[in-house]
Amino acid sequence: MTASRTRRFAAAGGTVVLTAVGLVAPSMSAQAAPGLSVEPSAPVAGKAFTVSATGLEANASYRVALTSSGVQDKADQSEANSCRTATSVTGTTLTCEITENTGGAYELKLLTADGTTVIAQTAKVSSVVSIPTSARPEATDGAGTANDAITLTKVGHVTWSIDGTAVTFDANQTTKDVKVTPSDPSTDYVVSAKADDGYAFADGSTTWTQTYRLTSGASVPASLPTPTAPVVIDEPGKADDAMRLTNVPNITWKVNGTPVTWAAGETSKTFKVTPDADGNVTVTAVADAGRSFAGAQTTYEFVYPYSAELAEPASTRVAGADRVATSVAVSKKFFTDSTETVYVANALNFPDALSAGPAAARAGSPLLQTWPTEAPQNVVDEIKRLKPATIQIVGGESVVSANVAKQLGAIAPVTRLQGADRYSTAAAVAGKWAGASTVYLAQAKMFPDALSAGSAAAKEGAPLLLSDGQSLTPDTVAALKRLNPGKVVFVGGTSVMGASVERQVKDVLPNATTARYAGADRYATSAAIVANVTGKGNPSAAILASGLNFPDALSGVPASAKAGAPLALTAPKCLPGSVKTEFDKLPLTDVTRLGGVDVLGDFSVKKSC
Repeated sequence: MTASRTRRFAAAGGTVVLTAVGLVAPSMSAQAAPGLSVEPSAPVAGKAFTVSATGLEANASYRVALTSSGVQDKADQSEANSCRTATSVTGTTLTCEITENTGGAYELKLLTADGTTVIAQTAKVSSVVSIPTSARPEATDGAGTANDAITLTKVGHVTWSIDGTAVTFDANQTTKDVKVTPSDPSTDYVVSAKADDGYAFADGSTTWTQTYRLTSGASVPASLPTPTAPVVIDEPGKADDAMRLTNVPNITWKVNGTPVTWAAGETSKTFKVTPDADGNVTVTAVADAGRSFAGAQTTYEFVYPYSAELAEPASTRVAGADRVATSVAVSKKFFTDSTETVYVANALNFPDALSAGPAAARAGSPLLQTWPTEAPQNVVDEIKRLKPATIQIVGGESVVSANVAKQLGAIAPVTRLQGADRYSTAAAVAGKWAGASTVYLAQAKMFPDALSAGSAAAKEGAPLLLSDGQSLTPDTVAALKRLNPGKVVFVGGTSVMGASVERQVKDVLPNATTARYAGADRYATSAAIVANVTGKGNPSAAILASGLNFPDALSGVPASAKAGAPLALTAPKCLPGSVKTEFDKLPLTDVTRLGGVDVLGDFSVKKSC
């Protein structure tokens, strides 16, 4: 965004009263009582404010409504509300953006999906008041003190004061000259405009102030020219935002209220700045004693908006002519050196391959894919390039044939990790771990959540076990007991990974803690993994794979761990809003797309579906 110079005539401040008036909470597990908070605390009509609902039940659905003060009224009246419809929460907090254009008294309600009121608070939205340019104070500094005055103009819903003394207007009076008696050489007068109750200035403040400098002498304070405007350096994001100031005689610069110091002989200075919550940097030029700007003002203020938007990250595409060739391309991109081992899985079926990704990541190995009955030459050539000491085939001979094992065995010794079904195969792959502090558990009948779980497990060096969503097989139970993790993470909502599975895990591991990462759909679950696991540490790179098919994301799991980049699932032609929300929190400079343009388009990651 290009910064433009503006004059600001309101200071920060103001409060809003939020009082709890009722609590009808549904049955919840033991946790902190639900609560609502508002930021800023003094909402202003026409300006978005944030509402945070805390102490919620995980994976339940809620909505927030700004209603009339009637207890039974549950219809949202705001002009914009990101939580107007019921939203499933992945943790215990729901954050909403609300805009109400009309000031007045409202009631803020947290409601369950069926409309039950969880908590309600009164909310006061202030109407906007402003001081027109023509109504701003004027100072008259005449010779001596006889004619010195400050002229005020009557403004609706505003009370004027000079040095704390309120100024009243007669019934028909629109302007008033307030005589002042400055001392020698000069006196500063603070003129304030206070908004009436229920009103605020556009920036949310309730008071505007300006200081005027008058003298008792025969001449006015030495006049200063309008200072040279600062130079804004607005880089993508926030880290490199800066400003350049010019050293002007008889002026003290302040940036966001902090004085700028100058070294001897220094004529200009470039320094980093941090925009405020509204994205602005305020620069004030303060006249030295005995001097003033035009109109006897002692300050001249610049407000510059800075954009926090990151630039579109560089886009890299890793793809081959088919899914097998793409897995080879991913291996070449992310595993440039030789590896101790290589993992190989069936390219046409996902169940056995799901658990292979975290195991490959732990071994520092790529996950290559093959046709069931024959390994293509490009796969053979890639394994030769990697020079592994061993090759791990995941799945039995009905999944990856004996012929493929024979082909690969000519390169290095082959070990087969297999079980009677997808669940026991995952347990066999988990045999690569002697023990684990964390184990991930995902649904094996559908690939999206399991792929997201695999990326999280790969990041944390944890194994991935599988369930049918309702129970655990004996092999999975045995693997859990052997691994004896202190934490088990379920990926997917209770409709995907049922509460019955969680109860069974607690029976098997009574001392283990549990967590659940889930969203409203496959993309929101992927976003939850980015938010809670793979996006930690503010990585500058990310990997995108289609959420509609599994092959590219399978190979992407160990690649994402190798690159230290979160792997996120996406729609083919646009980035889902839930994923964009998490990407926007990261300082991304590079995004790698897995698969051809027919699989994943060249869409912007700064816009959502």
